[in-house]
Amino acid sequence: MIQILNKFSMSWLAKGLLLLLVASFVVWGVTDWLAPRMQKDTVAHLGSDSISKEMLYRATRSRLNQLPQEAKESIQKDPQLLAILVSQSLQNLIRDSALKQELSSLGIDISNDFLKEVVFSRPEFQDKSGHFSKTQFDAVLAANRLSERAFLAYEKEHLRALFLQRAIALKEAGVSDAIMEPLRNQLRETRSITLVGVPARIFPLVTKPAEADLKRYYEDNKPDFARLEARDLSIIILTQPRSKRRTTNEEDRESDRDALYEKARSIQDRLAEGESLASIAQAMNLSHASIQGVTSRGTTQDGVVVKDASGLFTQKVLDHAFEFGEGNESDLTPLTEDRYYIVVVDKIIPSVIPSFEEAKEQVTRVLQERERMKKAKQKADQIIKEVKVGENLKAIAQKDHLTVQVLPEVTLFTPTKILSPEALVRAFSLSEKGVDSVLGDKGYQVIQVDSIRANSVLVTNPEYIKTLAALEADFRSDIENSYVHALEESLSLAINEKAFQEVVEAF
Repeated sequence: MIQILNKFSMSWLAKGLLLLLVASFVVWGVTDWLAPRMQKDTVAHLGSDSISKEMLYRATRSRLNQLPQEAKESIQKDPQLLAILVSQSLQNLIRDSALKQELSSLGIDISNDFLKEVVFSRPEFQDKSGHFSKTQFDAVLAANRLSERAFLAYEKEHLRALFLQRAIALKEAGVSDAIMEPLRNQLRETRSITLVGVPARIFPLVTKPAEADLKRYYEDNKPDFARLEARDLSIIILTQPRSKRRTTNEEDRESDRDALYEKARSIQDRLAEGESLASIAQAMNLSHASIQGVTSRGTTQDGVVVKDASGLFTQKVLDHAFEFGEGNESDLTPLTEDRYYIVVVDKIIPSVIPSFEEAKEQVTRVLQERERMKKAKQKADQIIKEVKVGENLKAIAQKDHLTVQVLPEVTLFTPTKILSPEALVRAFSLSEKGVDSVLGDKGYQVIQVDSIRANSVLVTNPEYIKTLAALEADFRSDIENSYVHALEESLSLAINEKAFQEVVEAF
């Protein structure tokens, strides 16, 4: 459901409001929310600005109205989801207030003439001839459930924020280049790397831990032993007619899609009337399958792999089926090029924490594995120590019967699957002939950088250019977000939790 809440963030308007809506601001650690100066209808007080209950209610209502009807109804029925939505709206209002106060102190403003010029230049508001169209403008706003007044207010604040953003970027340009240049050089490097695996399984099992140690570890880590939520699922498959799959006519393809989605709507209507997916599949002569007690990992709650004779419950389908509640179904979703599915959640089996006796065997395995991992770490440290005093890594590995892998051509933007993200970062943090270890799922890897060479060919590589641009954009975004976060922290903030709760209850 949280993903449903965030779908609007991909719309054209939300992208334009990125500076105002991005990072969450942690306010709940503030201890002065009981301050007596707070008015009863004030939810938050930031610097010289106040956020009233009415402002928060209207902001939340506006955000709620922009969601699909199904999501809107689900949120209004769930107090926890509603509280999340109200909290997000409050975070946005706090961020807006901080920016507004800073912009005012800097004397930054946007004239109506400039605002008009910007709006008229937006492609989504123009007709086919490239001129501003009031009809198109009204249609786009209506599709996003926005009034003209609200949109222009949003746009004006966005433009003011862009001015501030540019000022921050210019101010930090020197620091940015100083930090980015080593990264650019590193991206152009090709490294030869030797890996030696030190798996925990090569070390013998230690003796069974004492009962008291088992109980202590269980009590300290109960959530780790929780049985995952499981679900009973049903799926139905819709396939495009074979004779029409490869048509080159766009109208034919559109007609095929319309027919497919019309059939899907019919299935969803029959489900809404209480008919089971199995009976619908039989009546419509469609492929159907079901699976019981499966977790999002494809196992039972006890960790045993669930057999899927149909082969339809792929990881993609399981991930999708865990996004909505019991008795609900997915939209029509592509499974392969010409096959589509609708999956239904027939039943939810909640996550539970087993008793100590039920989890005892698992706790024992965990503690024994931890001891074996400790031995793997000790062995990896010993190998590193030997290499640093002049021993050859490959020779050490052969002597200890450990696996050796040589990766002669590794770059940051074309990593090999053999290296985990952590191992890749560690490998590129070492100097030539440097050696270190990194923890993996099944043990440790000892990494040595055999050689480093610059690769000037990479400068013109499209993947290199794309990766560098993305990194620079992320870096500058971090600077901007840090600036706004520091700005928020520089202003005294107080939260009235009672007023906040009253807004939640008003829905």
